[in-house]
Amino acid sequence: MDVVKFRKENLHRYWCNYSSHGVAGDDPGSARHRIALGDVVIVENQPRFKIHKGATIYTIGSCFARNVERSLKRQGFRVPTAEIEIDKDIYIGHTVFHNTVLNKYNAHSMATEILRGLEASPDPGLVEVDPGQWYDPQTSYTRLMALEEVSALRNKLDELARNVANSDLVVMTLGLTETWFDTSSKVAFNGLNVVAIKHRRATTAFFNATVAQVFEVLADALEKLIGRNPEVKVVVTVSPVPMAQTFTNLDVFTANTYSKAVLRVAAQMLTARFPFVDYFPSYEMVMNSPRAMTWADDQVHVAPPVVEQVISAFASRYIDV
Repeated sequence: MDVVKFRKENLHRYWCNYSSHGVAGDDPGSARHRIALGDVVIVENQPRFKIHKGATIYTIGSCFARNVERSLKRQGFRVPTAEIEIDKDIYIGHTVFHNTVLNKYNAHSMATEILRGLEASPDPGLVEVDPGQWYDPQTSYTRLMALEEVSALRNKLDELARNVANSDLVVMTLGLTETWFDTSSKVAFNGLNVVAIKHRRATTAFFNATVAQVFEVLADALEKLIGRNPEVKVVVTVSPVPMAQTFTNLDVFTANTYSKAVLRVAAQMLTARFPFVDYFPSYEMVMNSPRAMTWADDQVHVAPPVVEQVISAFASRYIDV
């Protein structure tokens, strides 16, 4: 690593550029200057690749990914995850997005989605909670259903996931590390369905993923993806959206900080391992911007205008015009 070269050429290396007298200087590239502007902080990166307008982009992630895919679609990309038609009757309550069922939160469930998309006939992985009442642990916010209904939904989602095999770009937005899984099959659940797990407490367990676990499960999925789709590019981000609750004994602030730190390190390791993987700093942009303008009233979801500015920065760097 040529640290001398980087020090000379990196115009954004200072958090605060002090003068020889110890006075904070007005360096436009410094973090201090960008924060002091009072607007969305634009964090720079050097893209490894470009994608063409109209390219097919497959998004994997939680509610922040749902915002991202809508912005990308407006930019002129084909985004299969935004185009899928889903009957909102499948949900246990109100959802903002029609395709909330696609939300993925932990790295293991994201890897599962990639792998299912590469298999011709993956095991449905459905769970019978009560007689005639079935649950799909890879979905999000869905109610218990009859076997025929949940099977039809699973087939539809697997058909959608097959788009990873021919997409130009896959965008993965990592969400959290707290993970539930089935002890008999070792399959990780996407999220927590209280009703489903209440009836399966004896075969349900929990772990809080480490950097090594996140890296290994995603690296394995990406190796299989590039084997099937040699031209694919992958952008990894970390969702700024905090966890809704923690299942540890930590204060949720502390638990969320651990989660994001693990995911951010794992993302960096993935970019070091794979030349077709790049990290886009949407997390850093949101987290360092003024909180009053960045977050919705629930202090969970990112305000749409901020998402648009982040995606605008993404488009200006990655789209080959």
